[in-house]
Amino acid sequence: MDNYRILANPCLLANEKIVNKTVSFRDKLKELISHEYNSLYIPEDTYDKINQSIKNHIDDLVLEQIVNETLNITIEKVILECSDKKFDFCIPFD
Repeated sequence: MDNYRILANPCLLANEKIVNKTVSFRDKLKELISHEYNSLYIPEDTYDKINQSIKNHIDDLVLEQIVNETLNITIEKVILECSDKKFDFCIPFD
């Protein structure tokens, strides 16, 4: 009879509660750096500086990609709109 009760109520099989703990990027970065450089003491503010530096670099990359894509789309649009006209232009960015 007890076997049927366990099958009917699987919550009785384990007392463990599932806890979804989200780990932040900073915590993962700290774990990675401390594992890689385990013989070196790294202060907490250094982790913050590294984290901020990574974020700044990624923001710069995103901004650069947006600017490049916008310029490319604009140039292609002008070329397509003026394909029947002759015009000379130079791009000063090259």
